Amino acid sequence: MVENKEIYDAHHGSEFANFCHKRKEYRELFDFQAIQEFNLLKGKVFVPFNQFADVYREVQNRPKAIDLDSTKDQMAAKLRREKGAPISMILVSGIPGSGKGRLANSIAKLLVPLQLKTSFFKMPTVQQSTKYVTADFVKALKAEQASFEGVDVLVAALPSYHHLKKAIFELRKSEEFTAMFDIKFVVTKVMAMNFWSN
Repeated sequence: MVENKEIYDAHHGSEFANFCHKRKEYRELFDFQAIQEFNLLKGKVFVPFNQFADVYREVQNRPKAIDLDSTKDQMAAKLRREKGAPISMILVSGIPGSGKGRLANSIAKLLVPLQLKTSFFKMPTVQQSTKYVTADFVKALKAEQASFEGVDVLVAALPSYHHLKKAIFELRKSEEFTAMFDIKFVVTKVMAMNFWSN
């Protein structure tokens, strides 16, 4: 990384501090700035950095309760679709530009070795991917329903972050949605550094 920074500085002839070469050291700051900028765009006030840092470090230092590898079989059993049952769904939520679409696609691929037939879904246009409306989300899913034939699991990028609980509540209240899908897992942790890498 030091060598990369030297090459960058030599090429651009500048003393500008290019923090992307020290992502590990500055990840906390990157995450704070990405979320702060998103809130600013929404006209909302975010917490000061020192408050964010306290919570961030507490979460980062929290011991991991379980090993993901040891839960694969249980997870596969929960996701496997029984005959006549709705398709199991994993929702991936995150701020716009955070990489939730890529993460959802990666999760879908990782489930294949568990003998699960998977598919990936995200809203068809950029505009629809940045603003969430439950009726539009269900309509877009219904339009793709034929392509989900025989699928055990659908991993869907959900364009909702601040109102995630409300979005899930509305989906579960929708008879049209629940006839097709059963939400089994919700993934909300998408690293904000992806926002800065784009």
